[in-house]
Amino acid sequence: MSRTATRLGVATTALALIGLGLSIYLTVEHYSAKPSYACPTNSVVDCVKVTSSSYSTFLGVPVAVAGVVYFVIALALYLPAAWRSPSIWLTRARWTCAGIGMVSVFWLIYGELDVGAICLYCTGVHVVTFALLVLTAIGSVVLVPAEVESGDEAVGDLVGS
Repeated sequence: MSRTATRLGVATTALALIGLGLSIYLTVEHYSAKPSYACPTNSVVDCVKVTSSSYSTFLGVPVAVAGVVYFVIALALYLPAAWRSPSIWLTRARWTCAGIGMVSVFWLIYGELDVGAICLYCTGVHVVTFALLVLTAIGSVVLVPAEVESGDEAVGDLVGS
């Protein structure tokens, strides 16, 4: 289990760092006097149009800033040591984090469709968030049964044993 947990941890940590980097970039651009996204502008792709739309904030907070907070939390939950931990609360926290991330992604994709443009950096964040959800599911399937067989009652409670 330790090797699998380490591999999952490395992959998810890398994804969380990529998401964090993209979110930091989007935050810096959001607060720039004149955003200069390194993003092509055409009829489909327009980062400025998306990131300056009404969907770019939620309750007055730029979604890019929320992304930074999200990926900092995700980074802690997806470290290799966190995957190796038998804590049921870490498993639940990963699922909660992945779920919140995907709900946010669906809302933001709706916003892009409503605005009529997509932002490539935002799409990168969406892909990273989806990949974290997939790896959370894989980790739950692969790691939990191994721990249940070893007699870990805390994890066994999660799967209903």
